[in-house]
Amino acid sequence: MEYFLMDQDTRTLAGAGVDYRDAGFLGSEPFVTWLDFDEETKLPDFLQGEQRGRAIFCVSDEMKEILDNYGCLKETVPVFLTDTQYREQKVYWKIEAEEADCLKQDWFADKQHMTFESEPPKGRYLFQAGNIKKKYLMVSLELAENLLRRHMYGIQFYPVRRRSGDGTL
Repeated sequence: MEYFLMDQDTRTLAGAGVDYRDAGFLGSEPFVTWLDFDEETKLPDFLQGEQRGRAIFCVSDEMKEILDNYGCLKETVPVFLTDTQYREQKVYWKIEAEEADCLKQDWFADKQHMTFESEPPKGRYLFQAGNIKKKYLMVSLELAENLLRRHMYGIQFYPVRRRSGDGTL
């Protein structure tokens, strides 16, 4: 199975206003977090951040529905992104996926140059993996294609290379 790293598209800066320091992101209870947006603001379907070295991944209600069909989520917590002026509220989901230790531990590898050091988990459509710097969400080719067909907004995919048995790429 071929995999891709799923990342928030940096060109969609509307999601940059999320304050991942909110204590709710570390808990397992539904919570409200505040942003400055209105009903015309288009938020990306995928948001990611970090708090205390822990990766945080949030998806829109529409994207969660697709992920639920693949049965690949370990835990979900509703996050209510609410405008500070109370003009709009959007439901997002903080998601957790199974973790796999299969990425090459490389200090200088960026998201465009990730390599699997060992075989990724068989049959998983989505899982979490990391290198020394950061945790990432990995998605199968099938799931990536499905998300693209549904016109999910604000997502980028980067191919992840595999090492062959003899150590070559």
